[in-house]
Amino acid sequence: MKNTKNTNDLLNVLIAKQLLLDSNAANITIKKITFDSRQVEPGTLFFCKGANFKKQYLLDAQAKGAVAYISEVDYKIELPRIIVKDIRLAMSYLGKEFYNQPDRKLKLIGVTGSKGKSTTVSYVKAILDHWLAKQNKQPCGIISTIETFDGIINEESTITTPEALDLFNHLANAVQSDLEYMVLEVSSQALKYNRVTGIEFDIVSLLNLGRDHISPLEHPSYEDYVESKLRIFQMSDTAVFSKDMENINLVEQEIDKLGIHGISYSTQSDNCDYFADNIDFYSDSNHFTVNSTHYSLPGIGSYNIENALCAIALTEFFGIPKSESAAALKNIETLGRDNLYITYDKKIICHVSYAHTSLSFDKSFETIEQHFPDYQLIALFGASGSKGLNRIDDLPKSAAKHADFVYLIPDDPGFREHSEIADEMSKHLLEADCPYKIVEQREAGIREAFELAVKSNKKSLLFIAGKGSEHYQMIGNTPVPINSDVDVASKLVSDYNQKIKD
Repeated sequence: MKNTKNTNDLLNVLIAKQLLLDSNAANITIKKITFDSRQVEPGTLFFCKGANFKKQYLLDAQAKGAVAYISEVDYKIELPRIIVKDIRLAMSYLGKEFYNQPDRKLKLIGVTGSKGKSTTVSYVKAILDHWLAKQNKQPCGIISTIETFDGIINEESTITTPEALDLFNHLANAVQSDLEYMVLEVSSQALKYNRVTGIEFDIVSLLNLGRDHISPLEHPSYEDYVESKLRIFQMSDTAVFSKDMENINLVEQEIDKLGIHGISYSTQSDNCDYFADNIDFYSDSNHFTVNSTHYSLPGIGSYNIENALCAIALTEFFGIPKSESAAALKNIETLGRDNLYITYDKKIICHVSYAHTSLSFDKSFETIEQHFPDYQLIALFGASGSKGLNRIDDLPKSAAKHADFVYLIPDDPGFREHSEIADEMSKHLLEADCPYKIVEQREAGIREAFELAVKSNKKSLLFIAGKGSEHYQMIGNTPVPINSDVDVASKLVSDYNQKIKD
C-alpha cells in the first residue's frame, strides 16, 4: 500500500514542533520519503542528512525525480526546499506523519541497555509468538541487531536501530500486515540522535548501564552515554528496569522525576517486583523460580536469567501469564548468543557469543570459569574501527585476566585496517604477558584455534566473541558476506565428531 502526503500536512507538523525555518514547497504531493539518493523515485521528498552529506547526492536525487528536499542548508538549486532547524528531529516527526502514526496502532515494546538487548528482545518475541499462535494470530514483529521482521520484510539486520524514516516504514508494514505486537532493540545512538523520537511505546525497559560506546565518534563521556540511555523513559508511561545495575539511583531518580510507573526485577534481592529465586546452574541450562513459577532456560550464564526476568515482566504487562512465558522459554535458542558446540569426547567446546563490550566479556569469562574450570580458555575476538572505540582497550584487558591464549580476529574494522586495530589491542596483552596471535581473516582464525585445541593435550574452550550469527563483516560502509561464527563453529565440531565416530 503506497502512502501519499501533501507537503502542507508535513509543513504543519514542522510548524507545530517549531522546526521550520523556511520553505517554498507548499501543496506538493509526496509519494515517498528517503535520505538515500539511490532509492529516490519520482514524487520523492529527499532528506539531506549526515555530517558527510554531499550536494551531489541532492543533485542525483533531483535527476531521479525528487519533487522537493528538506535540509538544514539551502543548497540554492531549482527544486522546492524545506529548511529546518534539526534534520534528525524532522526525520522522526515527518516519518511518523507520512506513515500515518503507525506506532499508535501497535503494541510497542522498547528495550535498551549496554548488554543483553538482542537476547531480551528475542525472549520477548518467543513468548509473544507462543501466546499469539495459540490464538491463531500473527507473530510478533521485531527490529534488532539479529533480525528484522515487520510482516513484509524478514531479513538479517545490519544495524541495531534503523534511521527514523526506515523505522516508521517498518512500523507501517507491521500495521499493514495486521501485526499486533512489535518489539524494538533501541541503541544509545538511536536515542541520542532522535531515531526513535516521537514513538509512543506501550512499555520500555533498561537492562543495565555499562561503559560502552565512549569515544569522540559516539558518546564523548559516560555521562552523555547514561543521559542518552535514560531518554527511553520519556517515551512510555511504564518502564521495566534491573535493580542490580550500576547507577541504579540515577535510574530510579529519573523514573520518579518523570512520574512514570516502574517495574523492577533482580537476581540479588527480593525487594523488587520480579525476583529470580532458587537459582540452579546446569551444564546446558539455568533453572529458577519467579513467584513460585518454575523456569528452565537453555544456555549458561546468570546474565541470561536477568534478560529472561525482563522479558517475563514486559510480556506479563500485556496479560501473558508466567506459565506461558515459562513454556515459551523452555526450549528457546538464540543463535549466536551463548551457543555451545561440544565434541562427543568433550575435548573441545566452542562457545559462540555476541559479547562485544567489557561488561559482557567480564560476565562471560566469569560464567565460563564457573561452568568449565578444567578447560584451557582460548579467546577469539576483535574490535570495531568505527564504534565503541573504548573496546580496543577494554576487551584485551578483560581477556588478559582470564584467557590462556588470544586470537585477534577482524570484527567490523570499518575504514581501518584490522592489523592496525589488532596492534593497538595487543599492547594490553603484552603488558599482561598473555600469549596471542593476530589473524587477518576471521574464519581462518577460528579454524586455526580449533586445530590448536585438537592438537593440545588439554581440554579446550574456544570463546568466539563479537559476531555470533551475523553473516557479514563491515568493511568501510559495506557489509561484506562471511560465514557466521555459528556456521563455522558448528561445522568444525560436526566434522570432528564424524572423524572420531569413524
